[in-house]
Amino acid sequence: MSKEKPYVLAETIGKGFAHIQHGIDRLIGWGFEKMRDVEHAEAQPSGEIMRTGRKIVAFLGKTGDAYYKAYDKLKGRKGR
Repeated sequence: MSKEKPYVLAETIGKGFAHIQHGIDRLIGWGFEKMRDVEHAEAQPSGEIMRTGRKIVAFLGKTGDAYYKAYDKLKGRKGR
């Protein structure tokens, strides 16, 4: 067995983890986007509880946007 083979396996596994993480990030980002858009949906609910619920969901969506904006900025820094 060559000395390179274990490192190739480790690199392959590491890249796989990166792809999984990227997919999760995209899925969560999509979810935050949909949550943010709830506030501007055409069919507005009539009840106070539903209006409050929409505002809370929209707030969470905007919070997620802010998180990913800051997270992308931090990832762009030279860290390792």
